[in-house]
Amino acid sequence: MTSVLDKLTREDAINKHYTPEGVQVRIHKVANSSLVRVAFSSGGELPAKLSGMWTSAQLAEKDIRDYLEERWEAADFKERNVDSDGNPRKGRPTKAQKEELEKQASTSNS
Repeated sequence: MTSVLDKLTREDAINKHYTPEGVQVRIHKVANSSLVRVAFSSGGELPAKLSGMWTSAQLAEKDIRDYLEERWEAADFKERNVDSDGNPRKGRPTKAQKEELEKQASTSNS
């Protein structure tokens, strides 16, 4: 099954209000009011940043965009910091770890 995100660049996904998980954030007019609110297309609890109401769709758009840029940046960071098996990458080995690795390597080569 292909995701809508397979066809969009990161910037396009943000412009169309998609999270890195493929959930769309939508703007809804509040009944009998000039206010708007936002909701995830699939339902669910919104983060505090997107809770509440706005006096215009443009103000809501700005907060949605800020939120999505943060989410996409976090997703990109996470993707860059996992190995090919999906495990978190470790930092550089300590001096003691390097010595232990060298010791293991020399023992296995003997």
